[in-house]
Amino acid sequence: MITQTDDKLPAYQTFGERLHINFDEQEVIVKSTDGTERLAYQYTTAVTLAAADRGALINDIIRSRYDIAAEFALINNAQDRPERYAEYQLFRTQAKQLADGWLD
Repeated sequence: MITQTDDKLPAYQTFGERLHINFDEQEVIVKSTDGTERLAYQYTTAVTLAAADRGALINDIIRSRYDIAAEFALINNAQDRPERYAEYQLFRTQAKQLADGWLD
C-alpha cells in the first residue's frame, strides 16, 4: 500500500492491534487544484498485526510489494530475469531488517 502524507512518518506505527511499517520514503511534489505545489512524503506501507511473529511480519512486508503469484513468477523465472530476481532478493533482505527492527 502507498501512503502519502504532509508529515514524515515513523517507521513503525501501531493502531490498536495493527502495525503499519512505513518504508522507502520519497519526497514528492503535490499540485493542488488551484495550481499551488507542496512537499509531501510517500511511503510503502505494510499492514500487519503488532503481535505477529517474525515470519508473518516478513510475509506481510513482502506482500506490500509482491502478491503470491508475482513472487512465484520471480522465483521461477530467476534464470531468465536475473536482474528482477536480484531486486526481489534485496527486498527480502530489507523485509527481514524491517521485521527485526520491530522485534528488537
